[in-house]
Amino acid sequence: HDYWAGNIWAFYMAAQKVLPFLPKELPPLAVAMVLLVSLLPGCYGAWMAGGGREKQRNSPDIARRSMLVSFAYSALASFMTAYHVHEKAIVTTLLPLTILWSISTTTKQTTATKPNDDDWSDMGLLLFRTQAFALLGLLPLLFPATELAMKCVTFC
Repeated sequence: HDYWAGNIWAFYMAAQKVLPFLPKELPPLAVAMVLLVSLLPGCYGAWMAGGGREKQRNSPDIARRSMLVSFAYSALASFMTAYHVHEKAIVTTLLPLTILWSISTTTKQTTATKPNDDDWSDMGLLLFRTQAFALLGLLPLLFPATELAMKCVTFC
């Protein structure tokens, strides 16, 4: 099918129509470099969560949370910058975000002081926004008339 995931390359293709001086094809090395540079913060976060330069003074729970955040970031970065990804690849970002959100709600219920309450509410908001955009990106895959009812119910 001709529908591709909405990432930076979709914007680049749209910009080519308005700005004719942009090259039609980018060298594969340039595309790979964009992907690798976008993955660097996630790699650094995972390295620091695993011990990094020195042993972390944080608890193992914080290290696990940091690793999940790094994984979610890397999954989203690869979805947004990889040249040919399928729309369903956004699910690889939704899974760690859902786990992080479920951990946050469990942590809020079991701690009296609710540490980093703003961080957890931000995680819920990020999960909600990512799920909304993922749903909008996946709906065009439901094109038969029999699936029209599911689209209508989803938007209502």
